[in-house]
Order: sequence, then structure tokens, then C-alpha cells
Amino acid sequence: MPKKERKTLMTNYDPKPTLLTLCQINDPIITHANYKKKYEQLFNDGQPISRGHADAHFFLLRQFQLIKEIKPAQYKLSSTGELICKLLCENREQEYQKALKTILLTTENKDFFKDFRKFVKRSKSLEQIKKKFGRIISNGEEREVEMYRTLIAWSEEANLITKHEFKRKVKTKLKSELYVAATPKSKTQKYSLKEFWNELKCIYKEIQAASGFGSKMFYIQIGELRLRVSAQLGFWDTKEFDYHLTKLLESKAYRLYIRLHGAPTHAYEFMQTFEFRNKKYPLISLVVVR
Repeated sequence: MPKKERKTLMTNYDPKPTLLTLCQINDPIITHANYKKKYEQLFNDGQPISRGHADAHFFLLRQFQLIKEIKPAQYKLSSTGELICKLLCENREQEYQKALKTILLTTENKDFFKDFRKFVKRSKSLEQIKKKFGRIISNGEEREVEMYRTLIAWSEEANLITKHEFKRKVKTKLKSELYVAATPKSKTQKYSLKEFWNELKCIYKEIQAASGFGSKMFYIQIGELRLRVSAQLGFWDTKEFDYHLTKLLESKAYRLYIRLHGAPTHAYEFMQTFEFRNKKYPLISLVVVR
């Protein structure tokens, strides 16, 4: 049975330049040529860019219905495009993000963005995202694409997701890992200790399951746990994680189930720590996950 083909998004991970270029075109008729020229003026010091580079920007303007065709290869701003440009020009950031979010979730590419947001409802690493959204079926054959870059960049621009980086030492080098999670509906959402504890132990299990070792990894880097929980709960400042963890450790109901651990002296150079009662700990384990 032939594999089902799926359309793709052209790789474009520069949403703001893409949109600002559109908004700065003064000609009533928008073409690929005058769009390319304006982009070069604004974002490439007037130097030429390749047609493929220009295509990557112009393509999504059509896909997101920000421009509409009036004659073959000739376009004008749509009412949606006019709204986006007005909000950008007036620096109305929250309204702009809300409008862009609506565009991403309602145009013909909506399934990509809805599937992506559903996938990162629980935080995912860049490698997991690449594996899920890095291949398509074309002419009956599977091939690699970089569509995931478009999904990440435009979803972040619309505040559909938040990104967090975590640096770990691999052999003698620091390796930076990116995690992505769907942005909670409310940036100011408050969490009870129970809600924080439930998320903490859930992420702890997920990290254990992804360790790749034959037996469970009980000592987990607190920096990675902080990152994953912060991404999941929408902590824009990761100090919020430290605040909630401190509260857990001070609570009779939870402190018996949490253990903080030290490490060899040299490990502190590359492992993030958590400070509790004037001591710094790079590792954590949950004794009982109930």
C-alpha cells in the first residue's frame, strides 16, 4: 500500500523579517521581484539573495493568506495582511501575537501547527521534534525536510510555544540542548504545591525513561529537571522552579520523597545547581513517586 503523501511547509525561520518586508512595500502591487528587492534592502544590506531564499519568505505569505492574487504573479495585501502590518507598525505586540496565532491555526497549514502544538503539549527536545516533523512522503518516497524549523520559529513568534536551552557536558565539551513546550494559556498562572509536585514527578519519570540505559537513572541533573518543568509550566523565569521546589522541601507532605545530592568537585564546573539551606546540589532523586 503506497504511503500517504503530505504537503510541506517551506523552510522559513525568520517570521519577523518576512512580515516586516511585506509591510514596507509601498507599491500597490506586490510581486516576487519587489518583495525580494525590499527584503535585500532591509535585511541583507542591499546585497542580492538567491531566488530560493526569497521563495522561502514569499511562499508563506501566500500560504498564510496575507496577500491575495489579483493577476497571475501579482498580489495585494489581504485584509488579514493589513491587520498584521497595522499591529506591527503600532507596536501592539500582544494583539499582533494573538492575530498571528489565529492565522497559523486557521489557514490551510493549520493541521501542521495544531499537530505540532499537540506534540509539544509535553515538552520535547529538538531531536524528538526533528524525528517527528523532519520527514515527508514525496512521490511515494520518504525524504528529509527542515519543516520543523518553520514550525518552531513561527509558533514561537505567535507565542504558541516557549523554548528553553539546557547545557550539559559531553566528554570534554558543553552540548546545548533545546526543549520546546506549548505555552500555557495564562502566563501568570499560579500553581499549587500539589500541581507542581505532580509535574515534577511526571517529568522525572520522562527523563528516566529517555535515559537509554538498561536500568533506571535515579540521580538526575537538577538543571535538566528545572528546564523541563519550567518549559512545561511556562515559568518565564526559572527561579520560579527553585521557589516551588524550596516550598516542597519545606513541606511535611512532600519533603520525605525528595533527595538532593552532591557530586565530585569537578562536576560543579559544568552542572547547574540548586541552592537549599546554603548548600548547592547538582543532582536530585525522588525516593517515592506516588
